Amino acid sequence: MALGAWLVAIGLAAEAAAVTRAAAQASPRPAICTPARGVWERARDHALYGRCRRLARAQSLLTSDPGAAEQLAKGLERSDLAQPARVVVARAELALGHGAVAWKIFQALLADSPDALSEPVARHDGARAAALAGEHALSAMIYRAVVSERELLPPARQTALMLEAAAAVLRLGPENAAEALGYLDLVSLRPALTGARELALSAWLRARAADPMAANPVATSGLSCPLPSVKDPGSAYEVRLPEFEGHALLAIACEGSDRATAVTHWGVYSQASEARPWLAWVKTRLEGLR
Repeated sequence: MALGAWLVAIGLAAEAAAVTRAAAQASPRPAICTPARGVWERARDHALYGRCRRLARAQSLLTSDPGAAEQLAKGLERSDLAQPARVVVARAELALGHGAVAWKIFQALLADSPDALSEPVARHDGARAAALAGEHALSAMIYRAVVSERELLPPARQTALMLEAAAAVLRLGPENAAEALGYLDLVSLRPALTGARELALSAWLRARAADPMAANPVATSGLSCPLPSVKDPGSAYEVRLPEFEGHALLAIACEGSDRATAVTHWGVYSQASEARPWLAWVKTRLEGLR
């Protein structure tokens, strides 16, 4: 099934599925590791139990040690758990910062089976990988599908999802400002509980979505210039953006205290081909800074 058809199927399933079915999809445990009667312990009597335990271990390590998770999963790629193991490998590559590599694996998985990313967290990571690989239109489509089932994600990941979804649709152009603002209205950010990158991203997105062609002041309370370095780049809940957009976050954070640095980063951001829909907006903003 083509990726477009898979996305349509995801959307239809989200509308028609009952709550119980949605909850079942939220579980990372593959069907083969869950006997028909739902008794996990029944797998103890044969070798499948060992493989299921290894897969579960790999899944549990994705946030804390993605390298170890990948090695455990690769040992299952020739077994009856090959598909969920490859999902873990793709997610581990994403956590390690290899977005393009992760997207190639996700693409291959979806080409083999449209159900490969039936679990919402894996779908979210698929959207992230597509964005990092430069597949921006496709990434936006996947984000739209995942937003419809955001309640199935951990709360902190829901915040990252909505910020990333807003960025994904705005990446396509100012005509999506209203949709992005709708996503942002579902996000509640508190400086004491939210990282600097999330705060800067929210400020940047709201500035564009509220008035796409004006350089209105941005509320940057709680931000510092430059932004603090990310302590845990493998965190499952940190917002994930293409590299060129990181310069926009630095620019926003520095506008209030270091205009020269802000101008420099707006310039770098503007040089990216993906920033073309927003060049007029950035030009107006730069004029205000100078």
